[in-house]
Amino acid sequence: MLKVVGASWEQTRLTSILLFIVVVIALVTILFFEVPIDANDGIYSATAFYSKQSGFNIKFWGQNNHPHKVKKGIVRAYYKPTTHQTGWASIEIETQSKYPDWAQAFGAGLLEGSLSWQLIYSRWMNIIGTKCQNNQEQCNAIRAKLRDMETAAKAKAKKADLTDHYWHQVNLYYTQLDGLEEGWKLGVSRSRKKKQLNILHEDFLWMNSVEDIKNLEELRYNNIDEFRNSKQYVSLALLKLLPNTTVQFMLAHESGGPYTEMLRMQKKYIFGYHYTSSNKSNLVPGETIVFTSYPGAIYSLDDFYQISGGNALTVSGTAMRMLNYSVLEKIDFNKILIGPRVMAACRLSRKGQDWADLIDIEESGTGGKQWLVVDTKGPLSFWVVEQGPGITVGSLETDILANQGYWLSTGIPHFEKLRSILGYDDISKTRFGKAVDMLKTGLRNVTNPGELLELMHKPELVALGRPDIIKYNNEYQEKTTNPTNGGVIDLKIAIGNNDYLATAGPLHSDEVPPFQWSNSILQYLPHYGQPDVWKFEPVHPPWVWH
Repeated sequence: MLKVVGASWEQTRLTSILLFIVVVIALVTILFFEVPIDANDGIYSATAFYSKQSGFNIKFWGQNNHPHKVKKGIVRAYYKPTTHQTGWASIEIETQSKYPDWAQAFGAGLLEGSLSWQLIYSRWMNIIGTKCQNNQEQCNAIRAKLRDMETAAKAKAKKADLTDHYWHQVNLYYTQLDGLEEGWKLGVSRSRKKKQLNILHEDFLWMNSVEDIKNLEELRYNNIDEFRNSKQYVSLALLKLLPNTTVQFMLAHESGGPYTEMLRMQKKYIFGYHYTSSNKSNLVPGETIVFTSYPGAIYSLDDFYQISGGNALTVSGTAMRMLNYSVLEKIDFNKILIGPRVMAACRLSRKGQDWADLIDIEESGTGGKQWLVVDTKGPLSFWVVEQGPGITVGSLETDILANQGYWLSTGIPHFEKLRSILGYDDISKTRFGKAVDMLKTGLRNVTNPGELLELMHKPELVALGRPDIIKYNNEYQEKTTNPTNGGVIDLKIAIGNNDYLATAGPLHSDEVPPFQWSNSILQYLPHYGQPDVWKFEPVHPPWVWH
């Protein structure tokens, strides 16, 4: 007789059920703990809601949100803190025109300040916090001046807000800046670091007035070593006409600045502003402004804009080197600083000539530039506008552009009147020399963005903007054994008015190595939040809302 050894049928059934449960638990564990269903995408979004009764209410949606499902409210924002991946962070902000302009502006500032609070604090440490530790007296004097100028500008703007288009935009600029400060405080509070971190109100003004303050320092404090900077950073703009193409032109733009200022942001503002504070007034032409900028700044600062809506403008600015410092006495600090003037011009202009006229209103004389304004709303037109203390000169230069096929801006004034005032008695003494000839020759043969990138990465041109590399001091650079604390810190190439490529950081090539803080002779400079090695590829803008 065969004997069956084992459990009963009931025991076998129970064992099978238990085994099934164990297998299910194991699978769930693997799925939820070893293979995340929805990994964080590193992109943050938020919406500000507003009503007259309850004021502002902000909803932070966190990560993993489809951009088109982010609720609009009065303002919504989409923030990518990708500094260490691409060299750029980015933020896109969209407001709704049915709400009052002031609420749109304040809400936009709230979201930008709260989402990017960490980058704002790092930038503040790099350019103000560290700098002012041993220069409290001078820094407080600058803060007092900025506070006085803000008070005066706000008073004028509020008085004319209801009727004057220009002053309404100035008012919105300062309203957005107030919102940015409140948003930063909110971001710090949410991180539970409120007691450890603080940025003065005047320092938010400072972060938006860097160019103006440079002139203030030159005028009042140029005898103090910590504030003296007699060498101007290299800044270039190259406009190439591309007739019979859909994009019509390309514009390469290199920004010059201190390496402490390499925390960069690409920004896209889609604002439903009106001509006046009345919602019954028409919407401004410059609805969408795309620009490269910095944390805590609400205008470009590096002077690169693409503007669209009721207009189609590409604007770049190249700092003009001042050789006659006595002209600084003509600066009028009772007028409007460069930031609100530029943003007002970008929003109110329907065509290039409008921009040239608007940038001159209430001109303080600070942040002098050669501005290139390309208008593609209709047949392409091209304006050049130059500003210095007490003077603005602009003219239509479309014919010259058409005849040459290009325009090269190196910071040397185009107009004779500006050359005389700024001290350019002999432009042959300027430092660009053979580099200008190389650029002119190269531009004639450039037909696409790849070729323009290749031209800008020629070793001689790269070294021109890299004073940190002593061994590359040559005829294309100023002779020095004591390099400046900065140089070229980016390259943008506008491809028509609707696209661009952006490279973050000092340029490099096969012959010129990437900038690296840890082995640089400039490593003593503050660089909180920055990558160590600046070796990034060009990127297209990462916009999601159109």
